[in-house]
Amino acid sequence: MTGFSETWISYLFFWHALLKITLQLPITRWLMPIRYSSLLLVALGLWVGAFSLIWATGTISANALVPAAAAFLGVAIAEVVYAPSAIALVGDMAPAELRGVYFALESECWAIGFFIGPVLGGWALDHPHDFATMFWLGLIASATVAGAILMVLQQQLGEPSRVARE
Repeated sequence: MTGFSETWISYLFFWHALLKITLQLPITRWLMPIRYSSLLLVALGLWVGAFSLIWATGTISANALVPAAAAFLGVAIAEVVYAPSAIALVGDMAPAELRGVYFALESECWAIGFFIGPVLGGWALDHPHDFATMFWLGLIASATVAGAILMVLQQQLGEPSRVARE
């Protein structure tokens, strides 16, 4: 397999954006009773699943569009689940007088990720196909560290569901 054309890649990104736009409100409303830290774990699981599908896309020779479209679906849903719960969790954790600093740090983490991600991805793509394929497996493995951190955070917070707080 030689990959997707630029046209198909743009269709996949359009699919991703369309899903985020149409799913943001219904999913956010549906997930309201669930704890923020649990939602972050769900988002992480969706990202791991999507990364696994992207890895699979690079390893199969036929019908690669199906796992690629499913991967973009998973990433879109993960982002929809992540964004409101992460911001709300930061707001809950931050003391009122330091809330701006906490939000700035959360935003900075994303900015650093947006800087590092394309650089690492481009670097991996400049290497042989097998290396780029293994790169996705490395990303999947690194998610276990994030999952462990989230589980520790969840235990330390003892966070009740949002419905219980209201």
